[in-house]
Amino acid sequence: LLNLLFFHIMFIGRQVTNKLDEETAYKIGEQISIYEKENNVEIKYIVMYQDQSITKSYKGVFTIPDTNIRAFTTNWSDVTHLNIILNKQYQKIDSPNDLIYENYFAGKDWNSFSTEQLVFEGETLHICVY
Repeated sequence: LLNLLFFHIMFIGRQVTNKLDEETAYKIGEQISIYEKENNVEIKYIVMYQDQSITKSYKGVFTIPDTNIRAFTTNWSDVTHLNIILNKQYQKIDSPNDLIYENYFAGKDWNSFSTEQLVFEGETLHICVY
């Protein structure tokens, strides 16, 4: 009975995390579309950063090390997650301007998604994960 209860809690946590990750991906996709239309440019590259204190899981979601963590908090799933949800082919890169953006994001500490976490530069989107 305890195993069944534990499995149920973990499964519901996974569903909640997936839904919230998907919503964040759509919000980012919306901002990308606005930028592309306003600037007549297509985003091809994404550079990922982390804020001062990254949030590994959503509030109220039970986690065990890497179970039920946010898709944007790991380097193997961040851009891949965006590509799958948005049906895109963004390329994850290291930017030659990394230090500029690392310094810009260094003192920031968000608790939820904000458009301030997105910095567009030509064909590149710099995203700071909270």
